Amino acid sequence: MPFAADMDTEIDKTGFKHMKTKALTKAVWLKWHVNDCTLGPNAPDPSGGITSKETLTMPDNSIFHSTPKKNDAIAKHLRNVSKNEKEQTVINAATQEDLFCSKNIFTQLDRLSVNEAQQAKFAFLRRIEEYKKKRDEEVAQFIAKEEAKWLKIEQQRMEQLAAEKIKMKETLTTNKNQESDKENTSDQTYLNSKQDPINTQANPDTAKLIEEQRRLEEIRQRNSRFEVIFKNREKFMILYNLFLEKISHEDLKSFRAGEMSNAKTANETFSNLMTKCKGDTITDEDVEKSDSFVKILENLCQKAEEVLEKQIELRQKKMVEEEEEKLIKAEKEKQDKENTAKKQTLNCYDLYDSVQKFTNEVEVKLKDFLLDDSLKKFRNDCQKAVNIPVNAISPLDANHLNDKLKRLVTLLQGQTVTVSEKRISAGTHPLGVLYSMYFLANKIVKQGEHVVSSKPESSFAIASVTIAIWLEFPEFGKLLLAQFYKVCPYLIPKYWDKMPDQTEEEYFKKLGFLYSGGEKEDIDKFLKRQGGVVRLYAAIILSPLKKSLSNKPHPLPLSEAWRWTAAFISLKPRAFISATLLLDMLDVTGNAMLAAYGNQYRKMLHFICKMYLPEIEKVTPKGNGGPVMRLKSFLEGIVQGKNIAPPKGLLASNFW
Repeated sequence: MPFAADMDTEIDKTGFKHMKTKALTKAVWLKWHVNDCTLGPNAPDPSGGITSKETLTMPDNSIFHSTPKKNDAIAKHLRNVSKNEKEQTVINAATQEDLFCSKNIFTQLDRLSVNEAQQAKFAFLRRIEEYKKKRDEEVAQFIAKEEAKWLKIEQQRMEQLAAEKIKMKETLTTNKNQESDKENTSDQTYLNSKQDPINTQANPDTAKLIEEQRRLEEIRQRNSRFEVIFKNREKFMILYNLFLEKISHEDLKSFRAGEMSNAKTANETFSNLMTKCKGDTITDEDVEKSDSFVKILENLCQKAEEVLEKQIELRQKKMVEEEEEKLIKAEKEKQDKENTAKKQTLNCYDLYDSVQKFTNEVEVKLKDFLLDDSLKKFRNDCQKAVNIPVNAISPLDANHLNDKLKRLVTLLQGQTVTVSEKRISAGTHPLGVLYSMYFLANKIVKQGEHVVSSKPESSFAIASVTIAIWLEFPEFGKLLLAQFYKVCPYLIPKYWDKMPDQTEEEYFKKLGFLYSGGEKEDIDKFLKRQGGVVRLYAAIILSPLKKSLSNKPHPLPLSEAWRWTAAFISLKPRAFISATLLLDMLDVTGNAMLAAYGNQYRKMLHFICKMYLPEIEKVTPKGNGGPVMRLKSFLEGIVQGKNIAPPKGLLASNFW
């Protein structure tokens, strides 16, 4: 059903509905005075209708705009009337048309009554809301007035109390000279109040105020004392924890045993004092006790600090003495190492000088021989007699190696050998054998530069043949070492310094670099060649003797690897070359060195890891750490327990 307000809006908008309502209202009113039909063929004569004397008065419109109670009464009356009239109409109606009209009229009236009732209800609710709002405003105004009134009264009371307090202070000031032993203001007030009973009886509010003042002063003093004790407790606990921390130091064991009991006793006593302070009574003596506990801990902490400082001072002094002893010892060890390195270097230089002197003498002897063009064909034949068997050396089998060895030994003995179906004898010239030996030494080293550098495992077959020739011809060994030192001076070991009168090219050639068309070779090619030479040198050290020569001493024994490694790492490293050559030597001889020297070799490797490798890293330019990283990886594997594997291509001791 639509709200009454909505229906009112619709009624107001349509005049027809309003007119219809009025017409129906009139019809109901007329129904009270007319019992028969008034329209149509059955209507009575108009003359028998209502007389002129019967004045018909319409009900006032206020019936439909009255209060809800009135509307309810009217609606009830109308329903009763409508019920009786309906029955009467049914009895008297002549046609169904009259009955339908009557029902329609009463239905419209019922609807109108409901709408009017709803409108009245909502109007009543609005009046209630307005009443509540007005009542709340009145209550708020009343409360504000009461609060203002109360504040005014309270202000007056406070002013009165303040005036009385001022008066009381004046009285206390007057009596101050008489009561010289009483310092506390609250106590004086209390005594004055007792000494002046007349004033107290005369002004009971003043006496009450004095008593309240005294009580508040006592509470204030108690709180003040407790606050001091509580702060002392906090300070005490900080000092106590600090004391425990200090005496936990290793240097304060003896001090801890003697003073710990004193600190615990002070802590327990202070705890009991705090328990007592939870009561109502706290005296100045309690405050003094709390101060004394703090002083006890302060003294203990200070004493512990002094003892600790002395102990630390003694320990530092001892450490300085030990450090000085270590420095002296380290300096001595360093000096010993330097002396040892110098001795080793001198030994190396002695060997280098001796073989170099021998080689220089040979070169002097061969100078005219090499410049004689008439001997060019003979020199070429000798070179072929060396090149062909050396180039063919491989670890195929023992017979193969024996054949190449026999050809070379026969040549160096000055006997006839067949080369490319041509019979050649180095002995046909007095310097033919010496030249062939000189050329063979150069050829062996070149095999290291060009063959071993690309195929490292081929070094052991060449080394085995080289050792056999060395044992047969000791002069060959001297020429071979001299050539090794010339091509790779790092095998001495030595880093040559540039001399003032040397050109750049002369200096780098002495370092082992090759030049082509005035251009120095690339660093990578240089390192590859030098690595091949060192690997061949290490292979000669490591290769076993031929069984038929096993009764002779090895011309380059394993101790040479130790000597070279120790001498090499005693020198200041250089970029690129140091890491490359050291790795090649360790890779070839490491397995045999570890088996032969054990822990001593491990110590050497440890020294390389801890001391020598960082020095290499310092001199290596950034972005060029390839050789260093390979050496580092090799050493890390050993440190982690990885075994050093035997080098690839190593021939067995019974191979030939």
